[in-house]
Formats: sequence, structure tokens, C-alpha cells
Amino acid sequence: GYNVSCLGDMDSGAASADMNGRVNTQCLVSDSQTHPAANYCNTFSAVSSGKGSSGWYLPAAGELKAMSYSYGAINLGLQKLSKTQISSNYYWSSSESSTNGGYRAWVVRPSDGTMGYGYGKNDSGRVRCVLAL
Repeated sequence: GYNVSCLGDMDSGAASADMNGRVNTQCLVSDSQTHPAANYCNTFSAVSSGKGSSGWYLPAAGELKAMSYSYGAINLGLQKLSKTQISSNYYWSSSESSTNGGYRAWVVRPSDGTMGYGYGKNDSGRVRCVLAL
């Protein structure tokens, strides 16, 4: 495992409140180690990020958890646009877990807001990039 020095190791309470995905993503992208999920979101360009946007990023645990409050409405909108809906599976967040010395990242299930820290940073998992407006 690898502890990212520019990210704070968070317990579940701090991770639930972490809404700094954009800052976390920039930290991960600038780190000396490779962070594929953050790099993917940082260079994602499915649609233009638009004027005034700070661009695509890997959301923080709190941001993914916040999706659970509108999960049904978000998926309905995505369905109407013929876009990929948000799965009920866990997604990587940009928030680092305090478990195991920070060698894990928090994962969140946006369908109900359940959080876990079971993913080691070398494990594969789902990624949902978000756009800052």
C-alpha cells in the first residue's frame, strides 16, 4: 500500500463530510505514484466541461454519498438522456481511509450511501467521474 501525503487519512465521519473531490483529484494526479482512477477522471472528456467549470474529477466520499439522496431522480434523468445510469455497486472515491495506515480509499454505494474501506488502492473497482459546474 501507499499513503498519499497530500491527502488526510479519514475515518468514516470525516469521509462522509468530504466534499473536496476536485482538490483530492488534483492531489492524486500530482502525486509521484500512479492513481488510475484520479488520472482517468482528470482527463475525462465525454462532454465539454463548459465555461466556468473547473473540470471533471473523481468525487470525494461525501459527494458520492450525497448522490444517494437523489439517486432515483439522477438515474431517471440519465435514462431519459440515454446515458449510463449509476449502478447500485460501490464506486471509488478520492477520499483516503485511515484504516491500515491510509493504504485504502473509501468506496461508496450511491444507491443508499453505504460506505466501505475494503478496497486497497491496487484493487479494481467502478469509477464515476463528476463535473464541477
